Amino acid sequence: MTIRQQLFQNTQSSLADLLSRERGNVTGVQMPWGVTLYGQRLDYGHSARSVLRMAWREGTRFTDAEVHEAIVPPPGETITLKGRLLHFTHRDYGHAMHKNAEYAWLGSQKYFRKGKRCHSLVSALLRSIWTFILIYMLRGGFLDGSVGFLTAVNYTQNNFNKYAGLWTLTRMEKLKNRQS
Repeated sequence: MTIRQQLFQNTQSSLADLLSRERGNVTGVQMPWGVTLYGQRLDYGHSARSVLRMAWREGTRFTDAEVHEAIVPPPGETITLKGRLLHFTHRDYGHAMHKNAEYAWLGSQKYFRKGKRCHSLVSALLRSIWTFILIYMLRGGFLDGSVGFLTAVNYTQNNFNKYAGLWTLTRMEKLKNRQS
């Protein structure tokens, strides 16, 4: 049996077990991600997280975030199931670059609207270096091999672009205020 088949079987039996018993106070269900990129499932780095992906309908809502809206279940218990929720983040490298650029700009605008500012591109650079260290080294992205390295670099670039975009918005705001 392949690893993928084992994961599917674990996920399937975990879901079947959940649905066959009384729900009790459970209002949310999260599962570890099984991010799959370029033919490889990533187990470390940014992928080593459990995300809330199921909730009972009554009282559940979504956040209004422009990127990565989140499920907000009603008060109660959130449980984590075994197995992996397979997630195919993008089709190919071109799609990854397009998504990264779009998400970075949306993130810049969201931060700006919330009053966050970036006054230095050095700050954008340092934040992106921290992102690489966090994903590749501290969260073990190096254990995912070359795909893990490429993923860490993509997140690093995305974070730099988000803060560089915020820097441009901050700069334009300053120029506008000087002219007023």
